[in-house]
Amino acid sequence: YALINLGLNFINGESKSNLAFIEDILTRRLNAVPDFPVKSLEELIGENKILDGNKAANLIRTGKKLEYWGKTTLSKICSGDIFYVIKLVGLMVSFAGDKKGLSENSSTPKIKPKHQNAAIRQEAGGFLKNLRELPNGEHLIEIITAFCAVAKSYIKFKDSKNVDGTPPHQASRIELLEDPKLSPDASKYYDELLRYSVFFEDVRGKSRRGKIVPRLLLRRFLIPHFRLTFSKRDNIGMEPSELETLMLNPNQFEKDRAFTKFQDDDSKEEKRGKQDNGPTTLQGDLFIDSDPTKQ
Repeated sequence: YALINLGLNFINGESKSNLAFIEDILTRRLNAVPDFPVKSLEELIGENKILDGNKAANLIRTGKKLEYWGKTTLSKICSGDIFYVIKLVGLMVSFAGDKKGLSENSSTPKIKPKHQNAAIRQEAGGFLKNLRELPNGEHLIEIITAFCAVAKSYIKFKDSKNVDGTPPHQASRIELLEDPKLSPDASKYYDELLRYSVFFEDVRGKSRRGKIVPRLLLRRFLIPHFRLTFSKRDNIGMEPSELETLMLNPNQFEKDRAFTKFQDDDSKEEKRGKQDNGPTTLQGDLFIDSDPTKQ
């Protein structure tokens, strides 16, 4: 038999293939129930073109709030955890009034975008709530929040290099510049982030010297919660010392790496934001409201 890492296959896979896989699984389930009022994923949740390409990042940069919905979004939030996707669609159906609500709705998609968005955010929030209850959970949440605050600041204040049109820099991936040799305490948090599938480790990265080093990929269904994008083009590069800081002192990492004003000069990036620009205000708008159904 062949052992397949479905998480990495999904994260690194082609969008069309991932969507076809998800659509096939869910269409079979929809048609397995004789009296279910919807027979296709397209009819159930529709398609959202707004999140394609750089549109989402430009909306984030201008302060607009995104609604995450549609079948392509569903495929992009999957990190190979098919059970999660099936459970998520079930939650969407319940928000829409179950079979009765779907039958009475004559429009398409049958599940309104606001209900899809609420379900996606609620599931991610539940995952983080459960993570927080672990022995080191509070610190793990601080690590995730600091990394995502930095990633959000890149969208808001940094353009992607070597791309026509200079779109916002969009990264949910850590690229290590050298093989990390973490301290025992930092290794403990690093291992827990992998154990609980907050990040996925992909060993296909290469250091500046051409050696194999791991790259870390954020679990995809956390992206809407922290209001990032699904783009896989960019990354956040880190020295081993910076990864150590992220693991042990997330607030310091955020202070060092988060941009607080627009970056139009490479020298500013090289300085890693270590000038005292004052506290970042990005973290406050990262989380969803307590009642996602009111979004």
